[in-house]
Amino acid sequence: MHPLHANSPTISVQRRFKARHAVTIGGVEETMHEHDWHVRVEVAGPLDDEGLLIDFHLLEQALDSVLEPFRNGDFNGTPPFDEWNPSAENIARHLIEAIVHQRLPEEARDRIEAGCAIVEEAPGCHATYYSDPTQK
Repeated sequence: MHPLHANSPTISVQRRFKARHAVTIGGVEETMHEHDWHVRVEVAGPLDDEGLLIDFHLLEQALDSVLEPFRNGDFNGTPPFDEWNPSAENIARHLIEAIVHQRLPEEARDRIEAGCAIVEEAPGCHATYYSDPTQK
């Protein structure tokens, strides 16, 4: 998590899914290939009166809804990656931004002070994107 929120509680959820992509590197697009992606989304913020940040199920549902168009599919042909390079970095960015700005219910979004997505496209190869939900 971002060091600015080191004293805040966090929760995280994880998912695995298969999807294809072809990243452009140095102006050259790779051959389309598949990965067994592993993603983790983490959010931080204050606890409510019941000692909860947000319900895990809300975070799971939000992540599942963002991942659904990509499962067993092709990142390159699916928005926003029909316009963005489908790098692990951009995938992490899309996941956390969609979750903290759109997919969580408003009352849950209002509690989140920071978030990140960690995307593993191959064992030991991770990209992380940090988000400040107060900045759009």
